[in-house]
Amino acid sequence: MNPTPPLPWWRVSTWIGEPLTRRQHVIAGAALMIVAQTALRAWAVFGSWFYSDDFIFLEDALKHDLTLSFLFRPHDSHLMPPGIAISWVVAHAGPYNWGLAATITVVLQLLASLACLRMLTNLFGFRLRVLVPLAFYLFSTMSLDGVIWWSAALNTLPLQLGFFLAVTAAVSYFRTRTLGSLVATWAAFAFGVLADPRGMLILLTVVLLAVGFFATGRWWKRPWTAFRTWWTLWTPLLVLGIGYLALYRHLTPSPVTTDASTQLGGTAATMLGTSFLTSIVGGPWRWDNSNPPMGAVDPFGTLRVVAAVVVVVALAYALHRSPLATIAAGLILAVHLGITFVGLALGRATQIGAGAGLLMRFLADSTPVVTLTLGLVIMGAAGATIRPHEQQFSKLTRPRRVVASSTLAAVVLGAVTSTALYARNWHEDYPARAFVVNARDSLQRDPATVADIPVPEIVQAATSFPYNLPSRLLYPLRKQLDTATSANDLQVLDAQGFHRQAEVPIAITAPRGPQRDCGYPIDSTPTTIGLPQRNNADFWWTTMSYISGGPSTIEVRADQRVVATMQVEPGTHTYFIQGEKPYGSLTLRSLTETTTCVDVITIGDTIVPAP
Repeated sequence: MNPTPPLPWWRVSTWIGEPLTRRQHVIAGAALMIVAQTALRAWAVFGSWFYSDDFIFLEDALKHDLTLSFLFRPHDSHLMPPGIAISWVVAHAGPYNWGLAATITVVLQLLASLACLRMLTNLFGFRLRVLVPLAFYLFSTMSLDGVIWWSAALNTLPLQLGFFLAVTAAVSYFRTRTLGSLVATWAAFAFGVLADPRGMLILLTVVLLAVGFFATGRWWKRPWTAFRTWWTLWTPLLVLGIGYLALYRHLTPSPVTTDASTQLGGTAATMLGTSFLTSIVGGPWRWDNSNPPMGAVDPFGTLRVVAAVVVVVALAYALHRSPLATIAAGLILAVHLGITFVGLALGRATQIGAGAGLLMRFLADSTPVVTLTLGLVIMGAAGATIRPHEQQFSKLTRPRRVVASSTLAAVVLGAVTSTALYARNWHEDYPARAFVVNARDSLQRDPATVADIPVPEIVQAATSFPYNLPSRLLYPLRKQLDTATSANDLQVLDAQGFHRQAEVPIAITAPRGPQRDCGYPIDSTPTTIGLPQRNNADFWWTTMSYISGGPSTIEVRADQRVVATMQVEPGTHTYFIQGEKPYGSLTLRSLTETTTCVDVITIGDTIVPAP
């Protein structure tokens, strides 16, 4: 009798000494996948840093107590109390504490991944096939932008968590009608809408899931059947939804505009025809890194065509095998994508153009919906009235098994590769990161007063004004940083973020004073200094070099308008004044008994670092 050959080393049963049940196989496979995804996302997130809106969150959090009014303070038309609470904790844990921000992000991602597994196993049971939609959620780049960028992660991950919990609880209620699952659905939906306004789409998904897969009767009777059967679920959800919409309308401005006709076609091509199409099959494989650290979808033309062919073939096969289940699942996805598209086309695309559709973060909330619909197409849910035709993988012909396995492996490999390529940009010293880090380090070594003028566009966009001023961008460094538009010996941040002595490129120079060793002696008697030509700039800088034997205060008027109260310090200094409106003369008057000698006066329209 021949001995039983040893099991391969990679079989888990080899280590534990006994065969695994199917449930254990699924749990083991899912656990390995979730660990791999957590490690990949942790690598991507911990190597990144704050960017753009992140600095706004940090400043706002440091300026407010953790109150209800602050938690419901809108950010860029978003109500997001969970995200605001997280930003408050991170901001108060020390200046630019990326370690804590990244840790919370990775923990939220892990919770969302576990909730995704729970949703899939609750719907379809512990079957190896659930690993397919799970793999899509774990490794797809569709939500990558919404995880690495902290501002997006603050609402993306809580929203995804709320989606998975709500669908899980709702399906349990469809089957059992227990009070626990009923309350859990309400709570999960409430959490989802609090995470982000897009959480309202959770309700629509649950309704379409109930009508399409769990209600009985002909298709035109199913909506009424679903309402009548589970009215105790729908009524409170509708009340919650309507109440939230009323609160949202009261607290936030509308994020959309009706003047967006030129954006519809272009946004459809970028969002649906490029970003969604390629990411659903493991893309986009290449990113446009012209605006670091953000990466826009930029697939190779050939691979985009291949992606389209793969999607069309897969859809045709699904319709052929299970037309009803495919149509019902496709309706869930189509409605969600349609609403997401309209919101983007009438919202952000009107501000930055159709290229907004190439930014993956606008598809982040679609990732859980794709995961759900993919599962509904390939597996039958317990208790469902519509089920796809299933054929066991082991009964497929060898060529079909090879094709199925190879396709799944290629999709995952492409997604992992795309993730690594995207994260690389975030791991480098992109302009905003380098600027803030350099400013932080130089100010900690040598605290200074710097001109409160906009930072370079590539560091913080001018459209974010006034958040592009050093006083706002660097607010966490307020103990080391003073900002001013009128001050002695003002410094300015250079393009790299280091503070340097400021100077005003000369456009006009006032005449020298009458006294050779003093210039203009400024005492309590007003001294008027006429300019050789009128300063016609609407916005200007004026510098006055002076020497004083003691502290004093000088009132500065431009054509009789008070433009500054100059704090004089002992010694030799240069005082900088920023002002507006043209003027032709300056009048100086000391408010103390000290006489100050003012020598050189220059006027220009900009302030720059001295060479």
